[in-house]
This record gives sequence, C-alpha cells and structure tokens, in this order.
Amino acid sequence: MKKFLIAVLGAGLLSGCGASTQSDFSLELYLEAGENTETLEIDDTEVDYTWTYGEGGKESFALTEEEVQSLKWFIKDQILDQNLIERQTTNETGNPVEMTLNVEIDGITNEIIISGMSATDSEGQGGSNLENFSRIEAAQDLIAVVKDLGGLYEKD
Repeated sequence: MKKFLIAVLGAGLLSGCGASTQSDFSLELYLEAGENTETLEIDDTEVDYTWTYGEGGKESFALTEEEVQSLKWFIKDQILDQNLIERQTTNETGNPVEMTLNVEIDGITNEIIISGMSATDSEGQGGSNLENFSRIEAAQDLIAVVKDLGGLYEKD
C-alpha cells in the first residue's frame, strides 16, 4: 500500500498539479467504521488527525505546499471532490459505516455524506448495501496518504 501511495503522490507532483502556490484548500473528514472513528481536518497546510481505536489519540502536523497540491490531485482522482448523499440503513446485521467529507479545493466546496453497511452478515462477510462504497475506501486511502505524509506510520 505504501508504494502505491508514494507512486500516486509522485505522479501528482510530476503531472504539474503543483503549479499554483496558493493552496486554497480545506478538508473535514469524519469516518466511523464499526467501533473505529477517525477524523481528519486540514486547513491549508495544517493537519489534525484523531482516532478512537486502540489507545486513541490526536496528531497535528504541517504539510508542504507540494504535498497539498498532491492531495488535491489525489482527491480529484478518487472522485472525492463532488456532492453526494447516500443514506442506507445502518441497523442491519454487519458493520455500520458513516462518512462525512467537506472539501474545498481552489474555491469550490463539495460535501459527501454516506451511511450504510460495509458488510451485511454476522460474520462481517457479504456485500455492502451502499452503491458508493468505493468513496468510503477512497476516504480510507486518503487518511493513509495523509498519515504517511505526516510520518505517523514511522511512529507505529
């Protein structure tokens, strides 16, 4: 996964998406999957990441302008820069998931709200009841990218 993330970020930097020096970027992501909750807040280059699984905690760090430009590219590539609302039942057997993402890129603000089930049986198997489950996976990848940029994997 780490090699993939480095390749994606490298491709974003090489593609010229870093041409702008003004970041005009903010992001608020809330992702609850089962008993795990993660929040990611980015304002220009400042990042706050919190989580509730394990011992839980909070980390804050800064990104470079180039890293912010790469994140913008990643968000657009993963189609996380759109307005989307999908609400399915979360009281079935399986793993409930809820996500809210507010993102502003270059003056354009979008919001994604998704709630439903990631697995629909008691063993955690089976399909999701969400048509847009790929956005949940993309948000998880986004968190992984930001954690990698912030050096949080090195602390594990």
